[in-house]
Amino acid sequence: MAHRLKSFAWLCGLLLTGLSSYADDIDIVYLFSDGQMPVTARAYRDLLAEHPELREQVRIHFITESVFDEVDVEAVVSADVLVLDIMNQQMLDRFNEKHGTDLIKAISADGDVVAVGLGLLPKEHYIELGATWDHRAQAYWQNSGAANHLGLMKTALTLAGVSGLRLPDPVAGLAFGYYYPDGEQGQVFATWEDFDEFRTAAGKTVPGSPRIAIGFYKSNYYTGDTEALDALIAEVERQGAEVIPFFGYPAAQAFERMLIDEAGDPRADVGLSFLFRFADFQSAEALGKLDIPVLSLITLYGRSEEEWRSSTSGLSIFEGTFQVAVPELAGLVAPTVVGSREKVISPETGLTVIRTRPIASRLPVAVARALAYASLRVKDNADKKLALIYYSYPPGRAGIGASYLNVADSLANILRSLSEAGYDVGDQDFSSDAVLEEITQKARNIGSYAPGELAAMLEKGDAVRVGIEEYRGWLESLAPQLKDKILADWGAPEDVELMSVTEDGRLNLIVPLVRFGNVVLMPQPARGWAEDKEKLYHAQDLSPHHQYVAAYAWLQNRFGADAIVHLGTHGTLEWLDGKDIGQSREDATDALLGSLPDLYIYNVDVVGEGLVARRRGMATLVDHMVPPFTQGGLYTELALLDERIDDYYSNLQKNPVLAAAYAKEIREMVVALGIAKDLDLDVSDLANLANLADVAHAQAANHDLLHEVVDYMIDLRSQNIPYGLHAFGRLPDDTARASTVDAIVSADRSLLPDAIEIMSADMDERIIESANRELDNLIASLNGSFIPVGVGGEPIRNPDAYPTGKNFFGLNPDKVPKPAAWKLGVELADIMLK
Repeated sequence: MAHRLKSFAWLCGLLLTGLSSYADDIDIVYLFSDGQMPVTARAYRDLLAEHPELREQVRIHFITESVFDEVDVEAVVSADVLVLDIMNQQMLDRFNEKHGTDLIKAISADGDVVAVGLGLLPKEHYIELGATWDHRAQAYWQNSGAANHLGLMKTALTLAGVSGLRLPDPVAGLAFGYYYPDGEQGQVFATWEDFDEFRTAAGKTVPGSPRIAIGFYKSNYYTGDTEALDALIAEVERQGAEVIPFFGYPAAQAFERMLIDEAGDPRADVGLSFLFRFADFQSAEALGKLDIPVLSLITLYGRSEEEWRSSTSGLSIFEGTFQVAVPELAGLVAPTVVGSREKVISPETGLTVIRTRPIASRLPVAVARALAYASLRVKDNADKKLALIYYSYPPGRAGIGASYLNVADSLANILRSLSEAGYDVGDQDFSSDAVLEEITQKARNIGSYAPGELAAMLEKGDAVRVGIEEYRGWLESLAPQLKDKILADWGAPEDVELMSVTEDGRLNLIVPLVRFGNVVLMPQPARGWAEDKEKLYHAQDLSPHHQYVAAYAWLQNRFGADAIVHLGTHGTLEWLDGKDIGQSREDATDALLGSLPDLYIYNVDVVGEGLVARRRGMATLVDHMVPPFTQGGLYTELALLDERIDDYYSNLQKNPVLAAAYAKEIREMVVALGIAKDLDLDVSDLANLANLADVAHAQAANHDLLHEVVDYMIDLRSQNIPYGLHAFGRLPDDTARASTVDAIVSADRSLLPDAIEIMSADMDERIIESANRELDNLIASLNGSFIPVGVGGEPIRNPDAYPTGKNFFGLNPDKVPKPAAWKLGVELADIMLK
């Protein structure tokens, strides 16, 4: 449109307002990210409040990810002004390719293009194409906020021919600040003193109450996208805690700067964080200084709330990486979905914008989890109630155990440490032999085929009876969808035969356990009781049965546990049915855990499944050493296969093509090592993910086969452990330690004699440190401290997996690319060159 031509009649009409313009409509196009839409809509509203005469003349168009396919192309390519965030060059390329145009050239031919922001290409590139680089516009953009975006909009209108608009000076924003939703825009404070003075005057401090910090990106405030944040703040206060919302970047610097006072003490008892979406391997160090648990909060980007609820995956592959895997590197725990990005029509302007909306049912869950962690910091240890949950699979005396872990010795060590830390563990004998006798006689799962054993166990121990009426109340409190599935899978609770007994005409579900003061030792309920127990163990399409539900409900509702500790690799809670990642209350794992802090003692070399415990089971891992071993034999080859299986699981969500390459390697190794023959496996069942569009389908296809391989390797290596199983927190003796060090060091044949000596001394120190850290960090986690993070893995393949006692993650940033990743990179490079 020829916007340089003026209409005399229109001009005369506007002279009364001090404005001048032309008669035609003005089309302003913004090409930027979804997050900029709310503040731009607000700027438009403020513009119309100042100049209502522009309402019928000015039209705003957005090109963003969420509305990309809804653009009025004809209006856009002939627009008067394009405001281009050059960070979104890829979106510009997509638009040009899809519509066969060059948007910058099309608009700049008879209009103006204002380039703002920072991108991969220099500003000179855009100037050469015809864009304007205006320093005032750049200042508006960089500082953001409603006033600055109004200034940017007025700049665009001035270029479009509207004169007489007053362009405000750019308003500088804060890089770091505290926030409170007071008034329409909320308030921000540069210093703790200013924030504390405000909240004290406003009556927002409650002496003695828990203190919850909420870290968020400053863009949420300056773009006006705070609805979910404000709702979360209100929920924290509703549940009786003080709230400390703050922003800043880098995230680690923000947490350290805003939450540690002059004396070096934390200003909060627990953190909730929307931050740490960008990999920074120094983040954990900063959070270690703060030394409080930090829970990871998720606002959905790729899916609406409705789409998320109905999905089986929960989060997309992309979101699973940056919203879950990356925060794990910093040590964040319990990833909880609390918001989603939704299309909303602004009532004042009629513009469709994308806003982050709260998911009402998830906010109370997130805050309750934070309060549970905060309680661990302030509650006296003598008053805390803990559940130590071990595995009794298959049902019976012989089924108590864990991967490479001596359960009885470990429980004894833990009880001893709890007693030293001031916990009430009763006055029983908690030697290893006594603990083993207690749990095998009084607290184990018993199949329905042995009712006599169940009756005998009830006579001996502390087993809990849960009446059907009480259980019905717990069942009814679950989400209707989950409750209905439990009833469909397992029938009515009145018909239960598993771990149940009828006494005086009343049916009771039995929760076996042994009490040591305020600490209960209990077996995790069996996953199922059918013939194919192994398949049931990991089934993700079968709901938990009634006694399983009753056990976890009892811990929360009647026992009043402050935390649970799952003992050893690995259990079944994290494998229950529901979304792969980013769960809702309709998913069994999330529902049964509720707000309970979940500490998980986990084998350091089972990384892939440990990550499942972190992501689906809300677990804070405290990893443990593998048993001492000797050099040579099949151990090294099995360690490599074990590592490849971990690589497969680690990449299944974030990089299916690379996972496919690892699947191929696994298939070849399973055949070469004779495992396929020993297990009578059809390795063709190990699907090539590159041929599967549905990652969830691929995961299900390979899941059972890989578990069979992993269990076989555990059995095989267990038969060749000369020094016995590891006991949590126990230091191997000198001989076992020397043998283990020799096996690890000798695996690297490139080492020279001096390097061998140095590495041997280092590994010995790591093993000694591991024994100390395992128990120390478990106790620290139960006291509400931050648990250090680090890479997991088999120590022969990755010596940096020691020392243990950490909350491991799956990525080792120091490792060079593995062969499969290298080959894939070469293939992609060849494709690009061709």
